[in-house]
Parts: sequence; C-alpha cells; structure tokens
Amino acid sequence: MKALIVFLLSVICYQTGFSQNTITIPFGADQKIVYNLDTGKATYISFKTRINNFYSEAKIPNTISSKMYKTRTHRVSGDSTIVTNTSPDLPTMHQIFIADNENQLHMIVTLEGKEALSTNYIAPIVAKGKKALDISYVISNPRVIIMPSIQQNTMRWKYPSINSSGLSYGVTAFYENENRHGTVIGALTHDNWRTGIQFSGNDDTLNNLEVICGVKSERDVVEHGEVTGKTISSATIFVGSYQDYRDGLESFGKAMAALTPRESRATSLTHDQNTVLSWKSWGNGANKKDNTLEKLFKVSDRIKDSLETKGFENNQGKVVVQLAGMFLKQFTREEHFKFAQHVKANNQIPGWYNCTWLYPGWARDDTKVTPTSKWTFGDIALRDDNGGFLMTPKLNGKVQKSLDPTHPGTLERFDYLLKEYIAQGFEYIRLDFAQFGAVEGNYYNKEITTGVQAYNYGMRYIHKILQGKVHVNLAISPYFPYQYAHSRRISGDTKYTFETVEYELNALAGGWWLGNGILYDNLDPGDVDFHKEGEHPNIAMSKVNGAAITGFCQSSDDWLDDHRFGITQKYFTNPDVLKVLNKGKSFRPLDIDSENTPNVFYLKEEGTDAIYVAVFNHTTNPLTVSFDFNRMVKNAKSDFKLFDLWTKEESVKPSSGNWTFDLVAKGSKLYKVNPIKEKI
Repeated sequence: MKALIVFLLSVICYQTGFSQNTITIPFGADQKIVYNLDTGKATYISFKTRINNFYSEAKIPNTISSKMYKTRTHRVSGDSTIVTNTSPDLPTMHQIFIADNENQLHMIVTLEGKEALSTNYIAPIVAKGKKALDISYVISNPRVIIMPSIQQNTMRWKYPSINSSGLSYGVTAFYENENRHGTVIGALTHDNWRTGIQFSGNDDTLNNLEVICGVKSERDVVEHGEVTGKTISSATIFVGSYQDYRDGLESFGKAMAALTPRESRATSLTHDQNTVLSWKSWGNGANKKDNTLEKLFKVSDRIKDSLETKGFENNQGKVVVQLAGMFLKQFTREEHFKFAQHVKANNQIPGWYNCTWLYPGWARDDTKVTPTSKWTFGDIALRDDNGGFLMTPKLNGKVQKSLDPTHPGTLERFDYLLKEYIAQGFEYIRLDFAQFGAVEGNYYNKEITTGVQAYNYGMRYIHKILQGKVHVNLAISPYFPYQYAHSRRISGDTKYTFETVEYELNALAGGWWLGNGILYDNLDPGDVDFHKEGEHPNIAMSKVNGAAITGFCQSSDDWLDDHRFGITQKYFTNPDVLKVLNKGKSFRPLDIDSENTPNVFYLKEEGTDAIYVAVFNHTTNPLTVSFDFNRMVKNAKSDFKLFDLWTKEESVKPSSGNWTFDLVAKGSKLYKVNPIKEKI
C-alpha cells in the first residue's frame, strides 16, 4: 500500500509539473503562486499567464539566489505568505508574497545579515528558459510596452513585438493586441530603488524575464548606488493579469497611490475636474529679449480681454500666466511682485519657473547660491567618487553638472527661492530638469546612496516649503516617484512643428493612466504653439486636439504679435473643444498594435452615454483610418450620431462593423459620439 501511495503521488507531481514539497499561495480569483520548497523556485499562475520557475537573487557582491539555500520554511501572516531561505554561509532571504483583493500579487524580497550588507542589485523575479513568461492568450500580435525612466527630449515610449529584447523602467505590460489580454509587472514603491523590467523573447513567448531593483537610468554615467544595512528590502513588486491590459495599467497606478498617496489639490487650483490653461514667457516665441514688465502686463490683459471672454479659461475661471526664462534674472524682486499682483488683479494665477537640480547656465563655480550664503554653486554641484564634478551627458553631445539635492547649500537656495516665490504672490510653479536630482553620484549627505533616495530627499524638502499652497507642474523629470507634483509633462519638449504632435501622443498612448487623478491630476502635453509664418488649419487643429485629449493646454507663443495672437484666438476658443479640454482627462488609446503611435484615442464621459473620439493622421499624406467600433463599445445596440467639434457637422455610424475616417495630410478629427436610440 505504501508503495502504491508513493507511486500515485509521483504521478500527480509529474502531471502538475510540481514536486511534492510545494505550497500554494492563492490570491484573487483563480490566481496563485506555487512555491517549491525543495528548489527555491516558484510559478505564478493567473488567468492565461504563467511565470515559470522564477526565483529571487541579489548581489552582495557575489550573486546569491533563492535556489542556493539549504533550508526553506514558510509561514502565513494575514494576507502575506513569507518564505524564509536560510543557509549558514548566506544572509537570510525572505520572499514575501502579499495577496491583494484586486487579483494582484505584491512581492518583496528582504535580506537579513548578522553584519551590515551592501547591494545595488535585488531581483525579486528572475525567470529564464523557454516560456519563462508563457502567455497562452496569444493570437497573432503579442507586444510589450517599454517606458523610459524620464521623458527627456527625443526619448520615446516603445511598443515592440514581444519577440525582441529591452528594458522598461518602472512598469511594463506584455499583451496580445487582438484580445487585449495582458500581464502588468512593475514597482509599486520608489523610495530607494530605480526598478526595471528586462526581457527577451521569441516564438511569441519570453525566454528571459528579470525584475531588477538597481538599474541605472538612460543618463547615468555610474552604476546604481548601493543600499546598506543589516536588513535590506527590494521595492514592492506588482504582478497582475487582466482581460484588458489597459485596465491593468490603471489598476497598477491605483495600487501605487494606495501605498503612497498622490499629491492633493493645491489651494490655487481646487476644482474637482480642474485643468491648467496657461501661457509662459519662454519657449517658441515668447522669449523676446526686449520684453519689459509692461509688455508682460499686456499679455495678461490680452488673455483676460480677448481669450477668457471667449471661453479660454478652466472650470474655475482661471488662466495661469507664467514668468520664465531670462525674466527671472532680468527683473527685480519688486518687479516680480508687481507682475504677480497684476496677474491676480486680472483674476489669473501667477506662475513661476525653476530649473531645480540643473546647474544654472548663468552661474560660475564661485557664484554664491543666495546673496548671503557661504556656499557657492561649485560647492553644491554633485560629485563623483573621486571628488570631481559629476558630468551628465546631454542630448547635444555636451555634458552638464547637476546640483546635489542633499547638500545644505542646495537646500538653502531652495528655501530662499521658494519662500520668495510665495511671498511675491506666485501660486503655480513649473519645476524643470528635475531628472538631474535623480542622477547617481557621490552625495554630500552620506546617508543618501542612490539617485532615487536623493530625488526623494530634495523633493520632500521642496514639498515641505510649498505646504500645498502652490500647484506644482513637473517638466523634464522622472516618471517615478510621483507624489510631489500635481501635474507633469507626459513627453519631452514640443515645438511649433507638426511632428511634435505625434511625439506627444506617442507618450500619451502608453502613459495616459499616469493622469486622470490616479497619480497626477493632469498630464501636460507640452507647449501648443503655432508657426510664426502662419499655420495650416489641419496642423493647428491637430495641435489643439492633442492638448484637448491630454487634458492640459499651455502656450509659449508670442502673444504680443498681432498675427500670432490672431491664430491663437482662432484655435484656442472653440467652445466644444474647450469643454473636452476642461475635463482635464487623458484619453485612452484604442489599440497599440504596432511600434507606431496609435491613430485613435477615446474617452467615455462620466455620467452620460457620450464618448469622445479623436482620430489622428501622423503622416504627410492623406490617410484612411478604420477600426471596429466593438473594440471601443462592446455589444452596442443602436446607431450612433457623430458630432464634429470643429466643423459642427453631424453624421451617423452603425453600432457594429468598421468605422472609417478619411483624414487629410497632418489632419485629425475630434468627435462627440452619442447613441441615437438605446443606451450603451
């Protein structure tokens, strides 16, 4: 009888692929981890996804992994199952699996040593070999989203086939475009580590998947810093499988915000559905050297008299008027105050600009950081391990110094500047070049050892000074951490050229879920400016449509020039488009079915049956865009009326089958769509 039992157990283990000494960790509906206590490997099973035989590893500095340990025990504590790996010659490794009620797995790896440990690499999930990630829902077009760590100029989101290799920062989604099934993997916490998801695949599956805490950014010149302590933990890792990968990315964002709440509304912008409409005095035409304070007053007056009266204002009845560029140095403190007071008198919000952790171009190494400081800019510049200036590559081939966010001189400078901004009456600040605060280097504060720690340190200090009184808009900056700002740029710099519409929408396609009140109130598409020689209507409407479906609009055009201001008046005052813009919502992509930027984005209006649909032609030739409406609205039973927000023309489309749109070169369409008979 005993022999028969052993035989039957061996058959069962063979059929399931797991040994006898396994534990099953359930989470959500039909999802589980099967952990093999003999091998230190585990398999994630969810929906139609398997991460097969993954393990955890770290470098201290030699590589250790959960496979190397002699003894493994497990215990359950609340929603957590903790597998403890021990060996006499290795630090203890705890693998903590946390079941979430939203069908998500959260995972943390913790190392414990008798003495202090140091590491710049912890990989909670490493799966290698054929079908390391097995996605059985593949039909024909499995793809992956590759997110950059920052949205510096020319950096793009990428959407290659899964049959490729790459590194995505912060989060990724592996998905089948045809049925939209997908698996989302990312880091929920961003306190110490910059996390990346490295992959390679072929034959519509992955043969390598590594979730790594300790990757350097695209601009770092040294490796990720080490974290030291008797106990060291990885970031909290998120894994979830979804019927629609877009739902999964939104769930990922909400799970992050549940652990680290996003920034609450600033007192200067409080409306529940508020967005930002703005002009700034630096960019593609506004930065005129002969500008005077009186000329900037005129811009504010023009906005009040000629734009706001035609609807160009947010739901709070406000427009932000920002002082930026050379005028920050050119004007005196008294002139800054007069500017803010004039803008406020026009019932507008005065805004300011700051380069945060970028070494200013006007400063020398012996320039004092404040008028009375003992510190110079040479003192507060970030250092390398040899004590020299750490030089970060720029896109133009040059190198650039960074300011050390942990240096007392840097903090003194921000204490001086930000308190001045508030005292002068400014209620909005654009923080640019914040990515220089996350550069890996040798920091003044020796308790800070990684770029992410340094960024958190500096941004927390800024946040404490501002006290929620000022709306913070991040320009070029890391996507994560996110909790220090209300809005952020979704892509790099945009200009008056048509190509930047596609560039901005490339980022919106993968990152729409960062906005909509999930991690940020609003996403910023960059400057919406028109060509000084005149703007073709197709291009002008595409630029405004791009801003409308992102939920934020800012111009840096020369609004003192009558011709350019006339173009602005024509395209910035369409009441139907402004209604979309003032929702402050970022549209979803309909499909990301190739490496190209999607053509179709949409938003379902809350509380109604209406849908807003945007269709873009990113090319210089006419284009026919066609899509199955059932991919936007399932099981619709009525025909639909389409209202063109620019031409005011109406048309009717069926509830099923393909919807086809013929677009002119560089053109776009923005529709409000309503069912004619029955509700959706």
